[in-house]
Amino acid sequence: MFMNTWIFLNASEGREDAVYLRYAQLRIICAALLLFALLTALIRLLPSRWHVRKLALNRRSWPAFVITILVLARWFAAFAFPYRQPVIVDAMVPELSVLHVEKNGFDFDETRISVYRDGKFLMTHNDRRLFRYKFGEVWQGGWLTDALRIQLKTVLALPELQHTQDRAPMALRVAHGEGWYTEMRRGAIAAFTTENATAPPPEVVALFRGIVDIPTDGPRYDYEVRDVCLGFCYDPQAGLGYRALNQRCRSGNDTKEYCY
Repeated sequence: MFMNTWIFLNASEGREDAVYLRYAQLRIICAALLLFALLTALIRLLPSRWHVRKLALNRRSWPAFVITILVLARWFAAFAFPYRQPVIVDAMVPELSVLHVEKNGFDFDETRISVYRDGKFLMTHNDRRLFRYKFGEVWQGGWLTDALRIQLKTVLALPELQHTQDRAPMALRVAHGEGWYTEMRRGAIAAFTTENATAPPPEVVALFRGIVDIPTDGPRYDYEVRDVCLGFCYDPQAGLGYRALNQRCRSGNDTKEYCY
């Protein structure tokens, strides 16, 4: 769990998570201070005859500071991507998941619907913004009507949803854009976005709108989600619910960690 300090900063709020979150923060601070102290000591041991702009190099501290920042940046880039949270899940796989994303500048409006074999659906919604560490998310559930069950069967048979991408879809980068992402039980994601100039099948949109309009009187949960990358690590896979360690990364036969 503590092998990856950076993703622990994505932990959701809670009494236990707050303790581990502070521990992760202290690990990063301690690593930076120790590295800076070591580099400063090494610079002080350099020969006095080495000068930079008429000042002895061993009297300067900025090289230690710059190297420390570069090492931290490399550490962050290697372990903060892709977006993950320090949890392990083993939940039922939905029959169909649909993620709708609207981007306006730095603002993202995201709604995900996951439909299960027994007719139950779960819906999450968030309004997140780039350069923001925390954003709120709402989770609620309900049951499909008979008419929506028939629509679901039609959507699951659509050939457009079989033509999935070879690579995982990237987050929207245009200033104003829209994306529809679908995933069925086999785990492949189809993307219909402004950037790839592909419109979603009307059946998918109709099913999505129909589920959103269902009145839900079941439990509702409001919680906060964190992204240590200030919104830049969060991607369509995370929006589709792939956020746990065992969902985004797996160990290969060579013991190396492979993420997607």
